[in-house]
Amino acid sequence: MILKYINIFIISIFVSLIFTGCVSKFKTLAKDGNIDTIHNELKSIEDKQELLAWSAYYGKFDKVKYLLENGADINYNKGGTYDLPPAIIMATAGNNLDMVKYLVKNGADVNKQTGYGRNAVLAAALQGRLNIVQYLAEQGAELYVADNLFGKNTITQLQESGYGYFIPVILNIQKERKAKLEKQQLPLKTQIASSEDKNSGLDDISSLLKKSEIQKIDNTKWLFIIAIENYEYTSPVVYSANSASQFKTVMQKRLGISEKNTRTLINQGATSAKIDYNLKDMLRRVKEGDTIYFYYSGHGIPVASQNNAPYMLAQDMNPAYITDERFKLQNIYKSLSDSKAAKVVAFMDSCFSGGTDNEHLIKGVAAARMVPKKVTFDKSKMIVISAGSGTQYSNKYDDKANRLFSYYLMRGLIKNNNDVQRLYDYIKSNVQDKSYEMGASYEQVPVYDGNIGLEF
Repeated sequence: MILKYINIFIISIFVSLIFTGCVSKFKTLAKDGNIDTIHNELKSIEDKQELLAWSAYYGKFDKVKYLLENGADINYNKGGTYDLPPAIIMATAGNNLDMVKYLVKNGADVNKQTGYGRNAVLAAALQGRLNIVQYLAEQGAELYVADNLFGKNTITQLQESGYGYFIPVILNIQKERKAKLEKQQLPLKTQIASSEDKNSGLDDISSLLKKSEIQKIDNTKWLFIIAIENYEYTSPVVYSANSASQFKTVMQKRLGISEKNTRTLINQGATSAKIDYNLKDMLRRVKEGDTIYFYYSGHGIPVASQNNAPYMLAQDMNPAYITDERFKLQNIYKSLSDSKAAKVVAFMDSCFSGGTDNEHLIKGVAAARMVPKKVTFDKSKMIVISAGSGTQYSNKYDDKANRLFSYYLMRGLIKNNNDVQRLYDYIKSNVQDKSYEMGASYEQVPVYDGNIGLEF
């Protein structure tokens, strides 16, 4: 127990020396300043990062939120031994579990290290903050990382500080976490069988997929799916959930995308907050040279006051009040094309004309279909294949219990149309022909924008 207090005393002195060596107006601003004062004092990105670190330390949620929304990097680490640690370690030093949770929820890396090699869970162990140790272990913190000061890792530190009884607790937590992750990565044959059981038998995607070859897992590929069938404030997009679930299975099997590299947001899982958080979380994990596949099935709304700029409609948003810049199609595409990915392939089962299934969403304009404003993005690395063009609507396909565009998209992928040009030609031909059969007002001709020469 004596060693426990000696260690805490030593680390307290060390942290104190670091902090006093960095004493500045930002420490005071974080503790006592207000947002208006902060805005006037921030002159550089380094200022934002220092203020973020101190705000996390003092548990100032309003300041942390403000800084993250205005360009501060939640995982910033200058890397020097005497530089301020990353925000998550500062929150740990401040003994603020709620702040640690907030940072993790917003994308903080639980294994981010200081310049001297310490991660947050080791910092918590050094200070005897077992509640934070447990939470970070639950989030996958690395327990065997040793720092360059004492050469201790979390396990040895707990043992030598008198907390040996807690070691089995966190080891069991990580064992259960590992088992859960492994379960999520069950062979795709199991997933396909499960998908077949859930289908009504109207569509043939599952039976076609069962006959196709399973590709080897490729960890350079990422899949992001948003599908909303049941909206809180407007009409449903029939079969959207079924199409998305099947599309996930098709993509994982045909392209070798792992479960851990897949984000699937369907119905209540696709609220504005969940879409925003999960997209940011995935993009920060994407590495140089990776490929992103993006799929959206839901309402697309052109905003008249913005020259018909198109927006995606999250599950909890009202189409009459959709002006959240996070869901402006221009910004969604920009975030994808500005990422580290070498290639981005987007499939948009929405026409962004303000309606779907031959019905308009916006009151007062039911008789007129709106032409969405053209969206720009980096076309050298990105291709977007959309369900229809101009004033067209995206149709359902009752005979197959699917969205029409999504159905032929999946069939094309199953038929090994891995060349983007060939895949697009297949989708366009079949969707166009089938929509003609439905009637003149149901005309739907898929279009593409971007680099049609990209390879899967």
